[in-house]
Amino acid sequence: MKALKHALRDFSRNRLILVWGAMNDKDLRTTLRDIAPKADVIIFTRPESERSARTSQLKGSLPTAMHQKVVCKDAVPAALQQARILAGSQDLICIAGSLYLVGTARQLLLGGLVDDE
Repeated sequence: MKALKHALRDFSRNRLILVWGAMNDKDLRTTLRDIAPKADVIIFTRPESERSARTSQLKGSLPTAMHQKVVCKDAVPAALQQARILAGSQDLICIAGSLYLVGTARQLLLGGLVDDE
């Protein structure tokens, strides 16, 4: 999370739209503490895994004052579509939290495996 926080400060953008999913056995409050305040919109989603945290659980890990910037989409494709709808040309969409989420999003966005993987 420290590396992501550091990387995000170097991007020039109008808004940060964060697509986030995590496993329910992780410390959700701690992992979101530094990143969530930087986001203008947080789209919580749930990668296909029995260990995935529910979107309501992710939202509940944030302070109540931040709930107004949260959108919950249980399916990763729906979360990516919502991010596309909300993002302007100068906005940054960041997909993070779980490698399960990042892997699924990468496959959806690139149409499968790339670079002979």
